[in-house]
Amino acid sequence: MTHPPLAAPAEVRAPTGLAAAFAVAYPSAERTVDGQHGRGPVHLSLRPKALIPLDKDRFALIAGEDDPLGGHADPGAVSVAYLQRDHARWRLVRRWDEVAWTGDSGRAADTVRPGPAVDGNPVAVVSASYIGQGQETTTGWLLALEREGPRLLGSVPMGGYLEPNACDDCDLYSYRGSLAASRNPADAFSIRYRGWTSPPDSSTKTPFDRRADYALQDGALVVRSPASLPGGQP
Repeated sequence: MTHPPLAAPAEVRAPTGLAAAFAVAYPSAERTVDGQHGRGPVHLSLRPKALIPLDKDRFALIAGEDDPLGGHADPGAVSVAYLQRDHARWRLVRRWDEVAWTGDSGRAADTVRPGPAVDGNPVAVVSASYIGQGQETTTGWLLALEREGPRLLGSVPMGGYLEPNACDDCDLYSYRGSLAASRNPADAFSIRYRGWTSPPDSSTKTPFDRRADYALQDGALVVRSPASLPGGQP
């Protein structure tokens, strides 16, 4: 079910800051909506995650829409509100709910941070980790905060770890990624991955430092130069 953007209320005088902006954009911190892929209805609890500048006095508020009853593989969702700030006054410009379904165990995100701009637009990186059968995978969902509204570009691997007891004959590994500006003008951005691998039943860790380059193709992210990460990630 698609939810249209909510109408903006009158201006509200409030202190600056994330909590104050959230109170203006989300008068109610609870929502009941149709879940992803026909699952639902689901009851979502909203929490402020990040306030990202769009220009001098215009901001994007990223809120996690968490499902407290979500199972291990059930995602949460992300809502985005654009607000205007005039000294101590916040005004909601427009809001989009369930922009993307992200995360697991009903949680939308562990962290939300700004990333490198793509096509001149600010980007929010919504990161969440999934742990199953001794393997941890961190995924980042990238939201382009365009003037007309937020747009999901796609998802990228941001980290991984394999526990020693997860597999008897598998190479162990641990790595984390960080986004950076692209090295090639034709690319949207790069991700630098640093970590290590270790053979089974060995304490020897071999460090690695790799990069993956991503480009936009028909408005969606594609990996142009993969990093060939452990665990089968590009």
